[in-house]
Amino acid sequence: MLRSPYWHEMVKVINEAPKGYKSPNYEKARTMLLEREKAKVQRALTRFTNEWVDCVVSIVSDGWTNIRNQHLINVLGVSASGAVFITCHDSSSISASSQNIADLLLQSIRDVDPNNVVQVITDNAANCMAARKVIERIHPHIFWSRCLVHTLNLLMHDIVKHQECGWINDLYKRGKQVIKFITGHTRVNYFYGTHSTFQLLKLAKTRFASYYLTFRQLVKVRQALTNMVCVESWDEINTDRDGANVAKDTILDMYFWSQVKYVLQFTKPIYYMIKFGDSDRPIIGEVYEQMDSMLGQIKDIVEPRDITLYNYICAEVENRWEMLNVPLHVFAYVLTPKYYHPSWLSTLAPRGEARENHTKIKGFTKYI
Repeated sequence: MLRSPYWHEMVKVINEAPKGYKSPNYEKARTMLLEREKAKVQRALTRFTNEWVDCVVSIVSDGWTNIRNQHLINVLGVSASGAVFITCHDSSSISASSQNIADLLLQSIRDVDPNNVVQVITDNAANCMAARKVIERIHPHIFWSRCLVHTLNLLMHDIVKHQECGWINDLYKRGKQVIKFITGHTRVNYFYGTHSTFQLLKLAKTRFASYYLTFRQLVKVRQALTNMVCVESWDEINTDRDGANVAKDTILDMYFWSQVKYVLQFTKPIYYMIKFGDSDRPIIGEVYEQMDSMLGQIKDIVEPRDITLYNYICAEVENRWEMLNVPLHVFAYVLTPKYYHPSWLSTLAPRGEARENHTKIKGFTKYI
C-alpha cells in the first residue's frame, strides 16, 4: 500500500482538506461514493467506446491461470486509441470446450455490439480454433485472427525443437543447467552475486521468447561467470562437485559461446517481431511487411553460413505465416499510406530486391 502513488496522493488530499474533515462511513463508501467513482471511470472510457462505432474494435481474449489455480479468461476491446478491459470470466467451473469459449466471446461481442466488431483475436489453442467456426456461423462478417505474438513464440519453439536444430535445444539445456545450478545453490548464488550485479533468472517456457531471453542473459553475464569459476575459492564452496564441473565446463567452452551468439543473431529478428506485435498500437497494417522483413534479415544471417538451416527456418516461417495470415492483414496492408509513398517504393525489399511494377491509381501509388 505504501508503495502506491495513490496512497501519497490520498495523504496529500487529506492534509489539504478543511479542518474537521471526517472519513465517509462504510455504507456511504460502498454505495454512493463507489457509484460515483464507477461513473467517473465510465466517462473516462467514453472516448474509447465512442470510437468503436466509426472505427470498429477488435475483441481480444487471453486465458491464464492465477496463483490460486483459477482459470481466467480476460476479454479486451482494442481500437486505434488503445485497449479497454471489458470483462473477466472465471472458467474454472466449466470445461474449456469450443462451445463454452464461443459463448463467453459471443457475450462480449453482444456487449460491444456486433456491428462494431471487426475481428476476434485468440491464441492458437485447438479449442479456440474450433470456437472460431461457432462465431463465424453467427457473425460471418467478423474475422478471426490468431495472436501474432503467440504464433511467433510457437515459431521459435518449432525452430529449436525440430530434429534439424537439435543442437540449439542442446545449447539451451546446457545454458539452463548453468542457471539452475547457480540459482539452486545458496552459496554459489551468493558467490555469483559478488562477481555480477545482474541477477540470473530462471525463465519459464511460457514466457514469450524464453529461448532468446535465456541465451541473451547468459551472454550478458559471460565475463562474470568466467571470473567466478576461475578463482580458487570456486571449488571450495561447491558441495555438488559433479554439477560444479558441468557448469564450469560449459562456462569455459568457447564453442558453446560462439554457437549461442550465432543463435542469438538469427533469432533476434523473431524476438524483435514479437516485441513489435506485443503492443496496444494499431499495427495490423504493418504486419505483412514486417514479417517479410524478418525473413529477409534471417536470410542475410543464416543463408551464407548454412543454406540447409535457412531453408528449414524459411519453411517454418512460411508455415506459421500461412496459419496466421487472414485477408484482413492484406487489406490493412493495402490501406497503409506509407507503403504507397515513393520514398518507400524506391528502397530495396527485405531480401535485397527492387520494388517494381507500381502504377498510379486515383492519385495514389499502388504497389503490385
